[in-house]
Amino acid sequence: IHSGKTISIPNLDIHAFINVFGDSMSPKLSGGEILGIKQLEKGKVMFGEIYVVQLDDKEIWLKYIMPGKDKDHWILKSENE
Repeated sequence: IHSGKTISIPNLDIHAFINVFGDSMSPKLSGGEILGIKQLEKGKVMFGEIYVVQLDDKEIWLKYIMPGKDKDHWILKSENE
């Protein structure tokens, strides 16, 4: 329930909380879970890890990031094909 108040958790380096929707990352992450996320520079991404990615059209995906055809391209991969 959103009360309009800010939640503060000391010593937690989180920029936002998001709700997980869908089952593409199940069983690793399931719909209804809440994740704490923080912004990361593109150069610090580690391939094979799960990230929240916001595309240019503002669409948001929760996927594994894998290397693409070159340094400017990534593959977004689901846990659940």
